[in-house]
Amino acid sequence: MTKSPARLLFLLALSLRVGFALVSEVKPVFPAHYYTDARLMEETARDMVSSWQRGEEYLSARHPSQRTHAFLLACCYRAFGFHPLLTKILNSFFGALVIVVFFKFSAPLFGAGPAAISALCLSLWPSHIFFTSQNFKDSWILLLAYAALAFVLRIFRDNPIRPADGLAAVGALVGVGFLRSYLAATTACVLAAGLCAETARRLRRGLPWGKVLATAALVAGAPVLYLHLSRVIFTDCLKPPPSDVPDPAVIHAIMPPTYSPSLDRYVAPYSPRNLSETRRVRQLSDRIWAKDNAGREIGTQLFVDLEFNNWWDVLAFLPKGVFYVLFMPLPGLYAMDGNLGRVLAALENSVLLILALAGLLGAWRGPKTIARWLLLSLFAVMAAGSALLEFDLGSATRHKILYLPLLFPFAASLGPRRPNLKGGRTKVLEVLECGGPGGTGNQVAAICNGLDPRRFDAVLVYAVRPGEDPEQYRGQVPGAKTAYHVPDMVREISLGRDLKAFVRLCSIMRREAPDAVHAHSSKAGVLARLAAWLTGAPRVFYSPHGYSFLQTDRSPASRLLYRAAEWSVSWIGEIVAVSPSEARLARSLNWGNPVHTVCDPYLGPAEPPPPLPHEGLALGACGRLTAARNPEAFVRLAAGLRRARPDARFIWIGGGEQEEDIRRLAHERGLQGNLEITGWLKPEQALEKMRELDILVHYSRWEGLPNAVLEAMALGLPVVASDAPGNQDAVIPDVTGLLARDEASLLRAALRLAHDASLRRKLGQAGRERILLEFTPAQALGALEKLYAQN
Repeated sequence: MTKSPARLLFLLALSLRVGFALVSEVKPVFPAHYYTDARLMEETARDMVSSWQRGEEYLSARHPSQRTHAFLLACCYRAFGFHPLLTKILNSFFGALVIVVFFKFSAPLFGAGPAAISALCLSLWPSHIFFTSQNFKDSWILLLAYAALAFVLRIFRDNPIRPADGLAAVGALVGVGFLRSYLAATTACVLAAGLCAETARRLRRGLPWGKVLATAALVAGAPVLYLHLSRVIFTDCLKPPPSDVPDPAVIHAIMPPTYSPSLDRYVAPYSPRNLSETRRVRQLSDRIWAKDNAGREIGTQLFVDLEFNNWWDVLAFLPKGVFYVLFMPLPGLYAMDGNLGRVLAALENSVLLILALAGLLGAWRGPKTIARWLLLSLFAVMAAGSALLEFDLGSATRHKILYLPLLFPFAASLGPRRPNLKGGRTKVLEVLECGGPGGTGNQVAAICNGLDPRRFDAVLVYAVRPGEDPEQYRGQVPGAKTAYHVPDMVREISLGRDLKAFVRLCSIMRREAPDAVHAHSSKAGVLARLAAWLTGAPRVFYSPHGYSFLQTDRSPASRLLYRAAEWSVSWIGEIVAVSPSEARLARSLNWGNPVHTVCDPYLGPAEPPPPLPHEGLALGACGRLTAARNPEAFVRLAAGLRRARPDARFIWIGGGEQEEDIRRLAHERGLQGNLEITGWLKPEQALEKMRELDILVHYSRWEGLPNAVLEAMALGLPVVASDAPGNQDAVIPDVTGLLARDEASLLRAALRLAHDASLRRKLGQAGRERILLEFTPAQALGALEKLYAQN
């Protein structure tokens, strides 16, 4: 399962980044100052190539990490010519590899589903796309840092341990050091601490631990190795020009110091006062540079003139500082000033804030393993470092693409609770938005009423269709000891009511703490699955009962929206399709989660009575008078069939919102007195009325698995149905009924049965035998109980 998501994630990430690189090359999307660092590196690399062509060996960049980045760009320009777009595409390739590495180290810790979701979020993150598709050094840093993390995490699960993993991690960390030295040091310290914790765990359990401790020592020594190598490389190979030789302390330091004109010395941010001075000098120099070189004022600097007098001041500042570097600007907390860039950043940060909060919740509720603590520690240390050392919102945004994603897998998993089996019973929450008369409502009622009360407690959460009485449906479900009516869980998309329904569902799930949640129909399927994920329900199931995007009466845009909604939450839980056709559709939509097929059962009497004897020919249909059931086609069929069989009469068993329209259409077709519409009937009354028929017609536009067809077959009636998913699973052509692709073939099939009583009896008997053998409530309930109780 892990190969296909990794490949798809790579292709998606690469296409987005290369696409943005191409667009920005033709016409920059953002103001010029967004590209300042990239343009400086491009110019530095071009100057470096020129110096090489003149036989000179030094560089013009002053800071060591700038020289490394410029050297890498210059090597590309020397090989391929000065084409910044090529290096942007190369960066895009590395940025896409970052997504794959992120997925690879997340999947063993959180599962393939949450890892794929979090990697997808990372690949779609606009800031991540921007910084990994331009000539910044972030793609290189991200790839090396995540590679080091991935190699270390392999040590936590591999037995025996491979020394190559530790050596590869050290190599990656040294590479990070040449691009951002302090990041290599902090990452190495956290990784070494995690390996020491793993060593202690193995000691307690009597497991081999020597290689883990040796790897911890290697990783801890990576910054020292970087310092030794940097002395050689930055003083001999990548040396600055003679006129621009900095203090050696700037070169040979993990955290390069900053020269303070007021103090007339270099200061390193290792004490509160030096940290304050470093921030002040860097912010002042950035403002002067922007004014002199770009003619603009910087309005996004963070905490200008901040003063730390002692470490208590630093600790008190950290919560606010971390919040600002992670989530500013935010609407209402930061002035937008009509700046489109800030508005877009605020929208992005709003989403990131939700993801981060969900990630912290998932970390709190999920398993407490050393590997997971390692990710959290890396996030915490890097966030604290950014709070203290980031001086501008731009650089804060650029650097948080490294450490903030470490929370994404926690958000995507939100570690499930253990099943709460009080009294030995499993609590199951059944959720649907279309309770009341009709197929799905009847099936859910049958589940609640049929679950073994010695093993299961059923809780019903429901809404009813407009005009229906919620108490009437509640009375239909005595098997649910507790029931909640959620009136805002309406069938149509309504953002305000959907949000209210979602909040109510979350509240109910927290209160009930179910062991399993089973959502039925599209709207409840989206809202209930999201609520179950957020509240940590251990097991989540979803039965579409006919996907909404199959509804041909909706606009193409609406159907596309429903399909996107189904796809977007299909990573949550397992699908319980009500027919094989629905299962095939589910597999084409989901993210590799299990898909089960539990066919809706026949809910009538165990020994259904045979059809009633009568004169003439009676054709009927049964269901709601809605677009799904296509009642207009039934009226047209009746008009056509009546010409061949004047003795035929027609019955529609049911009612609905289109009842008046259908009566009017029947009158126009001259069927008054020949077409009966019963209106709503109780299930047992509808079944009794169906006994008056010779043929059941079910020419629906879309289906899950039609109850009316199951009931007709149980009574021994032949069925003519549309060749649609659901119908195809109930009706076996020329065995239990006939299928029609269009209205012309529908009329031909109906005429065939109308003129052949022996064929009607043959198909009807075969259908009855199939229903009583393959579509029993005991079979469906047994399969569901097994799913609900699984660990």
